[in-house]
Amino acid sequence: MTAGSLCAAECPTLQATGPRLPVTGATITVTTPLQTLENLMQYLASMQDSFDWVYWTGDLPPHNVWNQSRDYELSILNTTVALLRKYLPSKVVFPAVGNHESSPVNSFPPPYIKGNQSNQWLLNAFADQWGAWLPDTALETLRWGGYYSAQIREGLRVISLQTNYGNDQNYWLLINSTDPAGQLAWFVDQLQAAEDSGEKVHIIGHIPPGDTIQWWRTNYIKIINRYESTIVGQFFGHTHHDSFSVFYDINNSSRPFSVANIGGSVTTYQGLNMGFHVYTVDGDYPGTTNALLNAEGYYMNVTDANLSNEPKWLNEYDVKSAYGMSSLGPGDWDALITRLEQDDDLFMKFYSYYYKMNIPGPCDASCKTSLINDLQTRLNDSPTNMKLPSGTTAEDVLRYRKAHKVC
Repeated sequence: MTAGSLCAAECPTLQATGPRLPVTGATITVTTPLQTLENLMQYLASMQDSFDWVYWTGDLPPHNVWNQSRDYELSILNTTVALLRKYLPSKVVFPAVGNHESSPVNSFPPPYIKGNQSNQWLLNAFADQWGAWLPDTALETLRWGGYYSAQIREGLRVISLQTNYGNDQNYWLLINSTDPAGQLAWFVDQLQAAEDSGEKVHIIGHIPPGDTIQWWRTNYIKIINRYESTIVGQFFGHTHHDSFSVFYDINNSSRPFSVANIGGSVTTYQGLNMGFHVYTVDGDYPGTTNALLNAEGYYMNVTDANLSNEPKWLNEYDVKSAYGMSSLGPGDWDALITRLEQDDDLFMKFYSYYYKMNIPGPCDASCKTSLINDLQTRLNDSPTNMKLPSGTTAEDVLRYRKAHKVC
C-alpha cells in the first residue's frame, strides 16, 4: 500500500500584471504572471486527493532583482501563502527559504547581525506566514536562522535547511563561513535524535548541496553519509530544471548512498515550461520505510497555452516507467547515470524532462558531460575529477555551465 504521497514543487516567481503567459519559444526570459500561478493552484486543488502534504522548495520573487524592495518581497510572500491557503486549505505545506526571498537578493546575514542590515524582518515574516503549518518549536529556529524541523506523521520528520548559508553569492559568508547560524550543528542533533527514536527523515532546501560552496558541501556530505540509514529523501530546487543528484560515500567514491531530488520550477525563467513533481512515499503502516517509491512530473506547455489561451497541466512522465527502474534507491539512480552515458536515446529523454519538454537545442559533448557530472555529488567535486570524453576539456564544461546557469 502506498498511502503516502506528496507534491514537491518549487514555487513560482510572480508578476502581478500581464494578461497572458510569458513569451513562447526557446528564449523565455520573463516570469510567471499571477493569474498563471492561480491556475496552478486551481489544478492542484483538483488533484489534491492524490497527495497528502506539500514541499515548497523556495524562491518566489522574479529575477528583476534591481527593482525590488523589502515591502515588495513581503507582498509576494503574503500573496503566495494566501493562494496556498485558499486552494489547499486541508494540506500542510513545508516551505524552505530560497535565495531570492531577501532584499537585496542573496543577502542572508548570520543571526548576530542586528539592525537595518539584519534580515530579521524576513525571518519574522516567514514565521508569521508559515505559522499555520508549523509547530511552535519549528518557528523558534525559523525566526533564528531560517531552518526548522517538524514531524510529518509518526515515524517521519522533515528537516528544512537554510541553504543560503552555503550560497556562493551570499557575501556575508566572507565574515563567517564556518557555521554562521549554528545550523549544521543543529542538523546533526536533529538527525541523532531521529536515529535514537527510530524516525526517518526527509530533507528539504532550496540550493542543491552540489551547488553550494566547498566547505558547506563537504560538511553536508559527511553528515548525511553518517546518517544515511535515517535519511530517506532529499528535495531541492533552485536550478529550475528537473533533475537529480546521487551522493557517494566519503570513503568509497563509487558507492552511492543517497539521492537528492531536484524539482523543476513553475517559473519559465529561462527558456522553460512550468512544472512540478508528485512523489509517492511508502505508506503510513507499521514497519513502513517512508522511502520514495515513485515520482511523476507534470508540466504546462507554454507555447500551446499561448496559442489556445487555455493553460493545460499534463502528466509528463513517471520515473520508473520512463527510465525502466525497478525502484528508486541510490544504486538504481547510479545505474541510471551509467545508462545515460551509454544510451544516447535515453539521455535525450532525460534531456527533454530536464527542460520540461522545451529543449533549447542539441546537446553537444560539453553539454552532456556537464549534465552527467552534475548528477553526481562527491566529496572532491573539482573539474580535474570530471569524467571527460575524448575531445572535451574541463574548461569546455565550465564554460557551458557558466553560460547556462540561471539562478
